[in-house]
Amino acid sequence: MAHKITLVQACEGLLRTKTAAGLSPHTIADYKNIFKKLFLYFDGEIPLQDISRKEMVDFFAWLQEDYIGPMNSNYLTVQANIYIQRKKQKSEYPAV
Repeated sequence: MAHKITLVQACEGLLRTKTAAGLSPHTIADYKNIFKKLFLYFDGEIPLQDISRKEMVDFFAWLQEDYIGPMNSNYLTVQANIYIQRKKQKSEYPAV
């Protein structure tokens, strides 16, 4: 049986990668804030592969419309990185 990476594990991995890449503490804090909101919206222990594209679009709409004000560049970076990490996870751990 293939190991399923959870949403929390994927976000923790992304934070480690970005920290190792030398991103500023402020940027890392921005990531953490978005991830906290992501965990509020989804169950953080949900397997990443169980989150649909539509659910991610709905999450970002919720952030923009109901949770935060205008988007900033760090917000867009987090959106893109979550999507990339999810696609990468699917290719590394295809469904069995």
